[in-house]
Amino acid sequence: MALEYLHMVKTTINLDDEVYAEIVKESMERYGSTKNMSKIINQRLRISKGDA
Repeated sequence: MALEYLHMVKTTINLDDEVYAEIVKESMERYGSTKNMSKIINQRLRISKGDA
C-alpha cells in the first residue's frame, strides 16, 4: 500500500557534520543548489523505512 503525502511540515533537525556534508554534496550534484535538501532527506528516510 503506497502512502499518500498530503503536505509538507517544516521542522528543524540537527545533523552530524558528515551527514550534512553528504546531503549538501548530493543536492548540489542532483539539483545544482542546496534548496532541495529536504527532498533528499525525505527520500533517504523513505528508503530506510522500506517505503521507496
